[in-house]
Amino acid sequence: FLTERCNCNCIMCPQPPKNDSIVRLAELLEFIKCLPDQLEELAITGGEPTVCRDEFLTVLEALKKINCGHIHVLSNARLLSESAYVDEITSLCMPNLTFGVPLYASNPTFHDYIVQSRGAFDQTVDGIFNLARNNVPVEIRTVIHKQTYQGLLSLAEFVYFNLPFIYHYALMGMEHMGYVKKNWDLLWINPLEYQNELLKTIQYLYRRGVNTSIY
Repeated sequence: FLTERCNCNCIMCPQPPKNDSIVRLAELLEFIKCLPDQLEELAITGGEPTVCRDEFLTVLEALKKINCGHIHVLSNARLLSESAYVDEITSLCMPNLTFGVPLYASNPTFHDYIVQSRGAFDQTVDGIFNLARNNVPVEIRTVIHKQTYQGLLSLAEFVYFNLPFIYHYALMGMEHMGYVKKNWDLLWINPLEYQNELLKTIQYLYRRGVNTSIY
């Protein structure tokens, strides 16, 4: 857990951002030293880890020195639309590094509404392309709720035709905490009510060979 800061303010965020949050870098580096040998997988999360550029790169450097099979960064990838930032990440030469990036709609305006930040969709897609251009594997993540379920199939079509290089697609249930409590009527839908949309989306992806999971 790197930071509580974030450059989005998603309407269903389970952990609303605190933009006065500081990164306790010394503690994180000590924590990394205490990790067990031959760790199978480790996730870096926030907030948005990439907003703390120097600390994020320092943490990656420290993790490179341990024997970890897979390091997965949960990031909205907006700041990775800057190609120089991705170049800094890939210069660390970490073949076990992957990114999990959220997309909520194929329509940029609607995605931006979900994350409450204008221009976020374009930045995220540019960031995904920059990662792919540098051979960093990307997973797409979509949280399902009342505002996103009807667009699941069109989003899957967008991803298949525009982001065919992704290695995994995760369709995720909503956590009942954080902003979800405040926006309950706007967000809550019984999974039984969106099962048809979910089934059609899974069938679409499966038939096209996209590695897909339901969380």
